[in-house]
Amino acid sequence: MNWVALVWSLSAGASLMLGGMQLLIWFKSHRRAPETLALAIIAFAMPGVAFCEWQMMNSQVSAQYLQFVRWAHAPGFVMLMGIVAFVWFHFRTATAWLAWAVVGLRALVLVLNFGGPGSIGFKEITTLKQASFLGQKVSMVAEAVPNSWNHITELSVLVFVWYVADASIRLWRTGGHGVRRKALLVGGGVIFFLMVAGVHSSLIHAQAINSPYVISLAFFGILLPMAHEISHDVLGASRLADSLRQAQEQTKLAAEAANLALWTWDISKDRIWVTDSGLSMYGVENGKDVTIERFFETLHDQDRGRVRQSLNQAIKNGIPFAETYRVVRAGAGVRWISAMGKVESNSDGSPTFMRGISIDITQQRRAEERTALVVEAAPNAMIMVNHSAIMMLVNKQTELVFGYTREELLGRSIEMLIPGRFRDGHSSLQRHFFKHPETRAMGAGRSLVALRKDGTEVPVEVGLNPIETEDGLFVLASIVDVSERMRQEREAAQLSAELTHLSRVSLLGQLAGSLAHELNQPLAIILSNAEAAEQMLDEESALDVPELSAILKDIISEDLRAGGVIQSLRKLLKRGEVRLQPLSLNEVILSVLRLVQGDLNARNITVQKELSSDLPPVKGDQVQLQQVVLNLILNASDAMEKSPAERRVLRLVSCVNERTVRVSVYDNGTGLPGEDPESVFRAFSTTKEQGLGLGLSICRSIVAAHQGSIWCENLEEGGAVFHLELYHTESESS
Repeated sequence: MNWVALVWSLSAGASLMLGGMQLLIWFKSHRRAPETLALAIIAFAMPGVAFCEWQMMNSQVSAQYLQFVRWAHAPGFVMLMGIVAFVWFHFRTATAWLAWAVVGLRALVLVLNFGGPGSIGFKEITTLKQASFLGQKVSMVAEAVPNSWNHITELSVLVFVWYVADASIRLWRTGGHGVRRKALLVGGGVIFFLMVAGVHSSLIHAQAINSPYVISLAFFGILLPMAHEISHDVLGASRLADSLRQAQEQTKLAAEAANLALWTWDISKDRIWVTDSGLSMYGVENGKDVTIERFFETLHDQDRGRVRQSLNQAIKNGIPFAETYRVVRAGAGVRWISAMGKVESNSDGSPTFMRGISIDITQQRRAEERTALVVEAAPNAMIMVNHSAIMMLVNKQTELVFGYTREELLGRSIEMLIPGRFRDGHSSLQRHFFKHPETRAMGAGRSLVALRKDGTEVPVEVGLNPIETEDGLFVLASIVDVSERMRQEREAAQLSAELTHLSRVSLLGQLAGSLAHELNQPLAIILSNAEAAEQMLDEESALDVPELSAILKDIISEDLRAGGVIQSLRKLLKRGEVRLQPLSLNEVILSVLRLVQGDLNARNITVQKELSSDLPPVKGDQVQLQQVVLNLILNASDAMEKSPAERRVLRLVSCVNERTVRVSVYDNGTGLPGEDPESVFRAFSTTKEQGLGLGLSICRSIVAAHQGSIWCENLEEGGAVFHLELYHTESESS
């Protein structure tokens, strides 16, 4: 078998078949794929090189061999130019001046090849020899005179490699798996086989090796990765076409599911194509004869002129068409439709088609109308502003709160409702809200006021809600006039203070007897000391100065004692504002004990004090905290009223925790209700026959106002304990 003939024939035939396929693809693509044309040119030129090489191997004389060496450069030039074009169009990253350098050098090689004697490789071939190649005897160059111009050929090969390598590297850097595969496969293949062909030819011309020319096989190797890449692109295009068809079907299904109507208006023929859902939407039975006038007949009388004008403007100026209008359908009432379309023009700028979509927004419009009714009927003032703080919507309550009419507010800045002293800071707050939109209350922790038309100020609370619309971000402000609520809160606070004061008066009423004893005792001592001093002064004997001095000190001491009791009573009986200041709970306990000591003695109650010496101060109102401690002590005393005298022990304990100070009042009395001990803190809940059940309820309110806590529990050995806990000032600083 003649393997040389078989290999060269198969490669040439495969190249011709490949070239025909690529040429057909180029025509089918409407001549929009220049890389396929370039590949076809390469494939058609390769058999020319193969034919010349076949003739060389079968030449019997040197002149004939040299002639085919010379003519092989013609199809070779075409092949190389095809590769330049393929890389240029397929990679789209090639450098222009390198491409022109390759073209220029190969053109120079072609001119020098046909412009002188012999070829650019050999000036003359003197001797041929027969050698075995693929099992066949073929002719090869034995002796020849080399042509020095062949260095230009070698230079052109190097520049060619540079051109392909530069384009491949640039393509690789653009990223992506498919792109890098193309750069490696096509660029690497071209460079490898081009170098094989160039080096092999240079060695033959230098007479360094005895070998037939195999340039066609090397170029066939170049064709394979190119053809593979083009086939890959063709398959990709086919898959893309399938995907597009599927996308079209999915779009159609999605449009039908979303109740969208797709339509195309052929302007020149005045024919409108519309999907079935569109025919139903507009109430048109026959879709074949839909004209623009038939479309206008379906519109509401009040919308027809506006839509016609908008449509004419879109056609005249080439701008998008977008309108919302009503369609009157027989038996189905009025439907709201939103339509959008775009004009397509031909090469001379004349409008040819308008394509668009229509959607039934009747439910949306009805929802908007219901929303508008809700906003209008809202008990709060509702104001919607845009990014520039311009009021776009107000309701009737806004007119009532601010005294403006709707026309006076719409289109103006909301700053007209803000007092002048706050306007400078409003702009920055507005910008911050639009950068970080979220539903929140405005001015939390501050007293907000708004400005009425008559210049008066009204206290308000404001809630902000961001609303995303087609026109951008809007803010809906809900404004509540809190004048009446603040008045009621002031009245409630005043009544609460009165109730607290009456509770203190009631507690002191229980201590009336013991307090009278507390006052009588120092007054009696003062009287007896005063009488003794008077008697001493009346006597004629010399005055006993030390004795008189001691009497006066006793008078002063007892006077201070009586004054302290009276001062404590005055503080507890006095009405006044709550004043929070640092104070010691130990001092509060001791001051209360001084008031109730007589009552405790009368009841045979023993007091045990376990007060911590390193107690940090707390922040509170002294009178109110005295009221709490007094109430707890008296309740504990009442609870032990029926206990044996030896068990009537009142234990007062104070200690400090990590962040709080705790005061505990222990008793050995009857204990708390077993099922629900906490019920004693509910208003009007009492275990006393004469009690109203307000004391402990008021105590819990006082402690809550101090941000503390109060609770109780029964003791296993009998009796109960009440705990009062407040944050100390050191925990606040930390």
